[in-house]
Amino acid sequence: MEFAFEFLSELYSVVVDSAPWLLFGFVAAGVIQLFISDDFVASHLGRGRFMPVLKSALLGVPLPICSCGVVPLAVGLRQRGASKGAALSFMISTPETGIDSILYTSALLDPLMTVMRPISAFISAVAAGVLETFFGGGEKKSGPAPLNIPTFKGGARTIPGMVAEALEYGLGNLYYSLSGYLAAGLVVAALISALIPDGFFLQYLGDGFLGRLAMLAVATPMYICATASTPIAAAMILKGLSPGAALVLLLAGPATNIASISALAGMMGWKTTLRYLLTISVSALFMGWLVDELYRLMAITPTAVLGGAAEAIPEWVGVLSALILFGAWLRILIKRGG
Repeated sequence: MEFAFEFLSELYSVVVDSAPWLLFGFVAAGVIQLFISDDFVASHLGRGRFMPVLKSALLGVPLPICSCGVVPLAVGLRQRGASKGAALSFMISTPETGIDSILYTSALLDPLMTVMRPISAFISAVAAGVLETFFGGGEKKSGPAPLNIPTFKGGARTIPGMVAEALEYGLGNLYYSLSGYLAAGLVVAALISALIPDGFFLQYLGDGFLGRLAMLAVATPMYICATASTPIAAAMILKGLSPGAALVLLLAGPATNIASISALAGMMGWKTTLRYLLTISVSALFMGWLVDELYRLMAITPTAVLGGAAEAIPEWVGVLSALILFGAWLRILIKRGG
């Protein structure tokens, strides 16, 4: 009974702290999706040799698409003339971070991790794209497709209609695709907080290369989206995991899993897939090391500032946000069931 009470208490805390940021993140994701269409993204990735890699990495950072969801989009990019390097860059930066996970990170982790997470995703994406450009072999691409920039001319869309469309995507399609993984992430985070004693990871894995390597081995084969991985990383840091090892989880977990690896192999071949995995692994380990060094140089203790942003929000706002998210989930179930 004591464990059950502690688990429920931890689950309540993480849900209430997370809900306002999740709600805002899903709404913001809907707005981004409204103005940046798949065709618009694809049309910019087929011109030049290196610029498509940079563009695809930049465009992928704010987009809230998971590692499985980004695979068909990457296939579309290739079919429209994008290079392998651009497609790989997009496949890494997109699932590793997004506007929703960035906001969530700012709530549960400190400002340094909030900044370094999207920067790390961008660096690893560019590295993969450049590596593929140099060693992936020459390829002839078809000419770029004409631009298809979304416009709202002639009164075709009203502001209320656009708001409804953004909410339908953010709190509808996107929320539905992530809700199961997100719920699992919150439960795992609460279990870690309730079961694992403070200092556990520091005692058994240390705060160096071994801890980062262990997180890479755990994160690579499993599926966990960028948003759902955030509370798990926060809980692990509170139990003694180094911020660098947590960053490895946040980078490798969303970018790789068995399903996306097999899909990528079928789409681009095993040589490209191996380069993709190698780049993610090396980049995650390097950025994890860099983050740990930054914490040491700046004399920051991560456990002292975790959740600082969440504590600035009144509890009733968190409860109300959680109820809105729960209501949106019930609406989805009723709508799809009907």
